[in-house]
Amino acid sequence: MPKQKTSSSKKTFSKKTTATARITRPKPKKIKYQIVISSSWSLFKNSLKTIEFQKKFLGFAVVAYALLSAVLVVNISSFDKVSHVKSTYVHGLLTIGKNLSASLSTLGSLGGTVGGSNSSASSVIQFFLFILFSLMFIKAIREASRSRKLKFSEGIYASCYPIIQFLLVVIILALESLPIIFAAYFFNTIFSNGIAPSWIERTIWTIVCTAFLLFGIYLLISSIFSLFIVTLPNMRPWASIKSSWKLVKSRRLLVARKIITMIISLFIGLGILALILVWLLPVISAWVLLILGLMSFVLVYTYLYSLYRELL
Repeated sequence: MPKQKTSSSKKTFSKKTTATARITRPKPKKIKYQIVISSSWSLFKNSLKTIEFQKKFLGFAVVAYALLSAVLVVNISSFDKVSHVKSTYVHGLLTIGKNLSASLSTLGSLGGTVGGSNSSASSVIQFFLFILFSLMFIKAIREASRSRKLKFSEGIYASCYPIIQFLLVVIILALESLPIIFAAYFFNTIFSNGIAPSWIERTIWTIVCTAFLLFGIYLLISSIFSLFIVTLPNMRPWASIKSSWKLVKSRRLLVARKIITMIISLFIGLGILALILVWLLPVISAWVLLILGLMSFVLVYTYLYSLYRELL
């Protein structure tokens, strides 16, 4: 009997110790892994490597895009007029400073010439060309990330698959950019026409326009990666928008900094290069500017895709 009592006491003691051990055992801490994103310069170099790998397909696509734009969209007859006016204007001036101011003044009209269209029907054609070649560029960039070179015919047929989904996503992004358009319109209208004469009114309208601008940037930053997500198989437009919002959650400032840095750098680089072309080679400046604009279009997509891959 005493042996049985000792065994029962041991059992109760072991149960108590295991129970206390379970209670006092610390819970494992959840380790949050922070994704480190490369610098803007590293993303830019990766974009150039992607373009270099897929240069044959992207080169054919850019040339085809330029030719179709020149024939169907851009007013070709005004190209020679701008170049002729610029050449006579530059040769008629003597100092470098005046030549530089002439180039700056003509650069705006040249940009309007390259981006202009013949009619409203040309604007519709330009929009569908944008959709078609955007899908081709994204397809080429995605295949380059898999170390697979894409043939031109294959890229045309394969990229046209999610055209409806991609079109709906572009429309959603256009709606999200309306606050930015409203902010620019109100700011220009109010401050250029003197509608707000006092400093209190100017301050209030500045705050309102800034709020609209930041809200539009917030929406676009949250949804920009849906352009790549919607091209995945069996992906719906609204699901791609939701996935993009989840992807940039709590990292919007970081993503915005990377994208804004890219836009500013690209704008400055293209502006300087276009200024040199207008100044030194006015005869072919409009055509070269058109090609450079389309090449920068490819660079923007490649940069955004590199950033999208690092956020995954």
